[in-house]
Amino acid sequence: RETTAATEVSQFMRRDMRVFIQGNRHLLQGPTMLTGRAIARIMQALSSPAFPASTWRRSTMWGRYMGTDFEELVKAANRELVWYKTRKATSQ
Repeated sequence: RETTAATEVSQFMRRDMRVFIQGNRHLLQGPTMLTGRAIARIMQALSSPAFPASTWRRSTMWGRYMGTDFEELVKAANRELVWYKTRKATSQ
């Protein structure tokens, strides 16, 4: 069972991811597609050819979760992407 502190961090992280996804929804399609892994990389300040530091370091999410396990970030981001896409599909 999660501790209260871990639950609070998880809630903040989930909200941050939702805000990030909603603010960058234009990247959910196309050649530079936003994935759970890409979100995790941005949140840990890890540059990539598709999401370079020179562009993303201005984002408030750049490096925000550097102390969080990368694989946990990927899993959480994937869950939030599914939530967003499901929510969007049911609202149409």
